[in-house]
Amino acid sequence: MFLNPHHQPEWGGALELWDRAMERRCVAIEPLFNRAVIFNTDVDTFHGHPDPYACPEHETRRSIALYYFTEGEPVDVRSTEYRARPSDSRTKRALIWADKMLLRAYDRVKRITGMDDRVASRVLGWLDRHARRK
Repeated sequence: MFLNPHHQPEWGGALELWDRAMERRCVAIEPLFNRAVIFNTDVDTFHGHPDPYACPEHETRRSIALYYFTEGEPVDVRSTEYRARPSDSRTKRALIWADKMLLRAYDRVKRITGMDDRVASRVLGWLDRHARRK
């Protein structure tokens, strides 16, 4: 459900739904106020708004996302599977791949050690402060 009463199409931010092979964008849905989008999410249901939202400083892109699980097969808990678009540069593709690998590693570390996101936030904060001193 989109909550953007002043959205303008030139700001971007459309929700993109891609085919299962991540080769073709099937639809782009403008984030208009009170618009609801309902679709099945699965391991190959690629969606998102990959380009930055170019709204004025006093505006934001707002939405509410709700996920419902159905009984049946066990839930496969996993990290988001980011994919590059066909038009993305090699550099961007490499960065998306590296980010995906880091997320997978972080997910494994959390499962093995029982670490929660607060610990990771503190470590990342420390690294950020340390990097700024140099």
